[in-house]
Amino acid sequence: MIVQLATHTSLARTDVKEQLEAAFWQAYMPSDDKLSDQTLTLTCVGLWVPAVRYLAAQNSTTRLALDSCALMALGRERGDSDHIRQGMVAYGLPLRATNAALQHPRSARALDTLATCHLLGLCEKYREHEDASLSTQGTDYQMHVQGTAKLLEIRGPEAHVEANEFALFANARSSIALSGITRRRKALLSDRQWLEVPWSYPHRKRTLRTRLVDASLAVASVLELQDSCLPRSPPGNANSHRRCATLWQSSASR
Repeated sequence: MIVQLATHTSLARTDVKEQLEAAFWQAYMPSDDKLSDQTLTLTCVGLWVPAVRYLAAQNSTTRLALDSCALMALGRERGDSDHIRQGMVAYGLPLRATNAALQHPRSARALDTLATCHLLGLCEKYREHEDASLSTQGTDYQMHVQGTAKLLEIRGPEAHVEANEFALFANARSSIALSGITRRRKALLSDRQWLEVPWSYPHRKRTLRTRLVDASLAVASVLELQDSCLPRSPPGNANSHRRCATLWQSSASR
């Protein structure tokens, strides 16, 4: 009887989690009336969702990160403070586990570590503070984005050719590009190998969104080099002008 009750309780909890996750993805995924360009929609969310759901089913840390994200997102949407509080509690566990995983080369290269880091960044978009103090969400979100970029660098472009790997990589690119523009710093993903190798999979095509993100990565590079060559150069410095001209030409060629 005790075993049956425990099994029933476990199944009930699983059912609640599945309902929570389903509700979260329904709210997160754009509907047809929100985005008319299906090319943008497909790459933006359609590819990485099944990848994350698959990894969450295989790894408890990724599962906790997804649960935290779902609780906080739905809590904000529905004005449910209990959901938000539960999400904040759940957030700490995968955060500590991910920090521990980053201390070991093998676990740092694991795909579930990349997925968890990406989900933790998404959590920052939904996190709320209980007091009226200024939020640190922006700074914390940037740290997660930079952490995701570092994990991609550790893994290398060749590790992001297969379906799930490419899905996580493609979804992270836009956040990394925008972070680069905000910080006026070049992103590693603007290097040619990162613009070519992940698309070497047979029949994989570059979409409109892919090219928009390519352009955004180039803008971040332009801003960094602009800051490095213009303010410090005396008026009429020919070498400085040539460096800037080379910068624009190289960015345009990408």
